[in-house]
Amino acid sequence: MTVHFTLPTPCAPGLRRAEVTERRDAVVVTLRRMPSGTQKGGICAQVINRRTVDVQLDAPIGDRPVVDGSSGREVKLGR
Repeated sequence: MTVHFTLPTPCAPGLRRAEVTERRDAVVVTLRRMPSGTQKGGICAQVINRRTVDVQLDAPIGDRPVVDGSSGREVKLGR
């Protein structure tokens, strides 16, 4: 499964890893970010970058909703 996400950069931390928890009732995807490397007092332009990461599933998504592990909200799929 390919996960599409956006991150403000360069001052915001980037993606460290994507964690997937498969349950019978849902697939939960949590994006873990790297610690911030922003220097205190520095100026930072907020530029939004679109990124993708591939995650491996043990079983097809099927009818299970995909849930954002950070917010607990269901994610709309682009099928």
